[in-house]
Amino acid sequence: MNIDLLIASLILTFVGIYIVFRYVEEKKKYKKNYIPMLESFIEKCKKEKKYYQHRADNFKQNIEEIKKQIQKIKNSTNDYKWTDEDIKDLRRLKGKELESIMTGILEILDYKVEEPPIFKDHFIDFIAKKDNKKICIYFLDSKKLKNFSEKTVNELLKGKEKYRCDTVWIISNVDINRDLLNHTDIKLFTEKEIIKEFPSLTIFIDYEEAKTKLHNYELLYKETYDEVIRRDEWIEEANRKIQEFQSNMSNLSN
Repeated sequence: MNIDLLIASLILTFVGIYIVFRYVEEKKKYKKNYIPMLESFIEKCKKEKKYYQHRADNFKQNIEEIKKQIQKIKNSTNDYKWTDEDIKDLRRLKGKELESIMTGILEILDYKVEEPPIFKDHFIDFIAKKDNKKICIYFLDSKKLKNFSEKTVNELLKGKEKYRCDTVWIISNVDINRDLLNHTDIKLFTEKEIIKEFPSLTIFIDYEEAKTKLHNYELLYKETYDEVIRRDEWIEEANRKIQEFQSNMSNLSN
């Protein structure tokens, strides 16, 4: 019985010694490979950074090209003539679609367009600013025409005073009673005036398409350049670990 215990004890002792020996060997191996492992990681990060930097540069170039395209559209408003199809499309516009397209065209014409602080305050849909001029804008389609009255006009004039606008623009793709608009502070744009004063709806399509491309490229650039920044951070962290390891080894040897 005592012999069995002795044998078991010896076996456990040898196993323990072996485990300690393997641990020491693995630790030596780890220390030996630690710096090469980090250096390999750094090289991998540098290659990936180069790849992402190249992609980011391409996206940046695309962004600049799209910006030039947008500016070209804004400089070519006179080239967008109204066609019969454009006029038909104008007549079909209602509600948000009419507002979106016409405010988009105003933006192309360098107006800064924003909603009033209080939504639809005094029936004002938007306030546009350009060249120190401030304009209250009201869009009138076939649906809103049913409730358009002298009261609407008076409310718009109150809104003009409240927001210190220079004038009120009523932009409409339907015919309205002009007798209600016998005010010098109100300018009416119906189909005839819209065609005369503004570029065709096609410019809005081209402009929005270019803006969408610009937005997408800006997102891609940001996502890609974030990867470049991330690799820089990883490389910096790996170099810091190498320096710490070398410093610790130097202290141990001393």
